Amino acid sequence: MNLGTLNLPKRRWRELASILESRISGQVSFLEEDADIASLADDIMKHNKFVKSKAQESAEAEAGSDMQQVDLNSTSSCFHRTLGAELVADTLWGRLGLDDMLQDCGFNDKRISLAKAVVIGRLIKPASEHSTWQWFQDQSALVEMTEVDLAGIGKDSFYGIGDLLLENKEKIKKKLLGVESSLFSNGSSIYLYDLTNTYFEGNCKGNKKAKRGHSKEKRVDCPLVTLALMVDSEGFPIYSNIYDGKKGEPSTLNDVLTQLKKATSIPWLAGRSRGRISWKNLNISSLS
Repeated sequence: MNLGTLNLPKRRWRELASILESRISGQVSFLEEDADIASLADDIMKHNKFVKSKAQESAEAEAGSDMQQVDLNSTSSCFHRTLGAELVADTLWGRLGLDDMLQDCGFNDKRISLAKAVVIGRLIKPASEHSTWQWFQDQSALVEMTEVDLAGIGKDSFYGIGDLLLENKEKIKKKLLGVESSLFSNGSSIYLYDLTNTYFEGNCKGNKKAKRGHSKEKRVDCPLVTLALMVDSEGFPIYSNIYDGKKGEPSTLNDVLTQLKKATSIPWLAGRSRGRISWKNLNISSLS
């Protein structure tokens, strides 16, 4: 019998053992029992009966089960789909209210579903639009989690929705900042700002931002674009932009500060110094 943890002096264990023996055998003592020890014995008996009943239930369930052996080498499966990361991303999509944001931007139900597929696909498995389309159609359970059925939809739709999201970037970003600040309000005044760049293998003569510069991937033979990102101390994006390939931190910092000032509508930035940010207390670090 498991007695558990006893808050009883060792000199009185014999008394407890005697009472427990009487309880188990069904004997009734003609001597008056100590009230505290008798109560402790009753609690132990209740626990013991519970453990025995659970063991008996398990034994009966095992005895009544119908177990069959299966040769694993003879089995096969098909239509595999990943689900775990999709469930997490789908929950966050709802918490952030992205359906309503996109609807305010003029997206219909099909476009909202396409945007959800592309954004979550890039989050879980970053790749090109074509690779995201293949992942969505062949590997992910996300195809069953969108409002509109996108099974079998062509890859051109994935290309088009990315352009539409870019057109509405500023509006979406502003709304997203407001929601994030209400969900994860931390009053941050520390921001991290960094630039990187990526190259094109073609000439990109029609791209005004594609210019030669210092490539962080050592591709001095290719035109570049510069990618800028600012995050708060918790890692949430505050500002992002695409500059031409010649840009560096010093030439873009003033633009970043201007954009950050415009963010005073965010609850945790508003209300400071009558709606203005105290720039003396603002710390911006540039990562090299």
